Amino acid sequence: MIALKVTGELENSSSVLLNNEPYPMGQVIRGAFGYIFLQMGLDIAKSYWNGHPILYFRDCFVKHGDKCGGSIIPIGSKAYVCNKCGQLIAEPTVKDSVIGVHLGEHRVQSFYNDGITEKKTFKFEIILNLKKIPGDKEGDEVQRLSDFLSALEYAKDNDLNIGKRGDKGFGKITLKNVEKKEINKRDIDRRSDYLAGKVRENNGKMTLHFLSDIVSETVIMPEDILRDCKNAAKYFGIGKWAEDPDEVTSVTKYEQPKMTIMKGRNDPRSVVQFLDLKIDPLTNEGVPLNTKLNVISRGTKLDCLLNNGENLDDIYGNDRYKKWFDTLASAEMLRGFGHRTSFGKGQFRVL
Repeated sequence: MIALKVTGELENSSSVLLNNEPYPMGQVIRGAFGYIFLQMGLDIAKSYWNGHPILYFRDCFVKHGDKCGGSIIPIGSKAYVCNKCGQLIAEPTVKDSVIGVHLGEHRVQSFYNDGITEKKTFKFEIILNLKKIPGDKEGDEVQRLSDFLSALEYAKDNDLNIGKRGDKGFGKITLKNVEKKEINKRDIDRRSDYLAGKVRENNGKMTLHFLSDIVSETVIMPEDILRDCKNAAKYFGIGKWAEDPDEVTSVTKYEQPKMTIMKGRNDPRSVVQFLDLKIDPLTNEGVPLNTKLNVISRGTKLDCLLNNGENLDDIYGNDRYKKWFDTLASAEMLRGFGHRTSFGKGQFRVL
């Protein structure tokens, strides 16, 4: 087993204050679970700051009604579509100004925040990497799985508290309809073969549709995509490949296609703030640290071309690019692209 995929639904029982976002971002859910890990004294909390992320939290898209059941995903700036029925939607949630009162020691202050004021159901998804990481002792990966499942049960029983003004009763959200699915190499192979066949049918063309913001200081280059796809497979322990054709090893030779980005669509830049946890190495206690990073906004689409659309007859199945399509499937299914993928950034689908 490569990874464990957990899906479910979130339902708010109060207004949720999310810095004007229309749904909970992966980084918000990551923070909520981080506090659960710390409160329960679980070792999996160390994965937040030890440089070896193993949990990948996805953005929680709004569910498009009970009949359709699709997800309302971004396709541009302030534009969304249902990924199942295709209905275009301007805003997935109703937001309004929420007014409250803060009682200070010497004075009373009013506060105003934009929040999601209607009751909605949001899609929930977390990927747990089950690969051993550097420094692991025997059984550490099993203990992390146990820790995660314990925290998941706690969240189901006690709800989550997300966003601002939780002490005022805002941000109460229930986790329900949780399902667990094991991801193995066969799942990667099926998606890999499907993508290879689709690219061949499209004469080498494919489109990367980014469902979440992409943390990147510069424009995305073809070599960035190729590198991050390979990193996704490496981080999840999917395959070992030799790049030197003369290298004598027991691993399979890895060969990647030439890639060209023909066009970028709906790719404005913005700034996203992350609330990191800075750990004191002596007390092992953390304090919040605000970090602002440049991102390419969600909804961006990159139209790509492989090998100039030439010599594609052998692109499907066990051809020389089979291993590269494995890496593409790994990045799409498990990790994403760019930095801060464990926060839900860089999630994409191949169209």
